[in-house]
Amino acid sequence: MIDRAELAAREGFWPRAGQVLLGVGLVVAGYLAAGHTGGWLLYPYYLASLAAIAWVDLRERRIPNRIVCPAILVALGAAIGRPGWQTSLAGGVAMAALLWLPAWIAKLRPGSGDVKLGLLIGLVLGLSWALYGAVVVAFGGALLAGLVGILLKRWDRRSMLPFGPFLALGMIAGLLIQAL
Repeated sequence: MIDRAELAAREGFWPRAGQVLLGVGLVVAGYLAAGHTGGWLLYPYYLASLAAIAWVDLRERRIPNRIVCPAILVALGAAIGRPGWQTSLAGGVAMAALLWLPAWIAKLRPGSGDVKLGLLIGLVLGLSWALYGAVVVAFGGALLAGLVGILLKRWDRRSMLPFGPFLALGMIAGLLIQAL
């Protein structure tokens, strides 16, 4: 079996350069889409990414980088392409910090995938009422699902509840709030 270091040494420079070029291309695509369409063109892409993230997290209890990282790059490009880009960056940092800090302080279990998904949500929604709505929907939905699971005796206090689907639902609610 080949370990990652040996595989990276075999791959050399060009596959890494290709990944960097792809990343830059995603940022540029997000920038152009936001500049010419106001970002609405990206919503189907975000919804498809959220559906895939929720599906994988429900089945495997993880959020794959292959899905969330390209979406973050597109959202970053779109954020830079909009006026008021500072609020988008602040929203991304705030949402990621909201998910990362309690886990770091109390040694809780939210994974880095949840933090990355929070970064995506904050970049897309910005520091706005839509972001607050997304947080309320995500945490409220997870709390409600956890309570129902405990009352129905399907889960106990130690059960791992995937948080990605609730964050995805919160982002969809935030997009709807922005649309109104």
